[in-house]
Amino acid sequence: MTAEAKTPKRANSRSRVLMAGNVVTADGSHQVLLRDISRKGARICAGNRISAGQDAYLRRGSIFVVARIAWSKDNEAGLEFYRQMTRADLDRAFHRVILPQDAD
Repeated sequence: MTAEAKTPKRANSRSRVLMAGNVVTADGSHQVLLRDISRKGARICAGNRISAGQDAYLRRGSIFVVARIAWSKDNEAGLEFYRQMTRADLDRAFHRVILPQDAD
């Protein structure tokens, strides 16, 4: 199995969402749907494949988050944020995302 096809298990809890966003990589700008989000990362769906292993930034409203594309399979990809988002960042950008109180 290649690194791009391998989907690692995550230790942190994510909340399901279905929201539009934009991811910019060296390959260009991609309109995406955010499928789930946590303070440490997100799962996205794009119209085309986004290659794993590259840096990107996610934009949703006034929030810009720098990330690494941790994995990619078909039209889905996992983002690993370089800086953990605060609960206030999540609430502002993702309409009060509900996370467990002890979630990282």
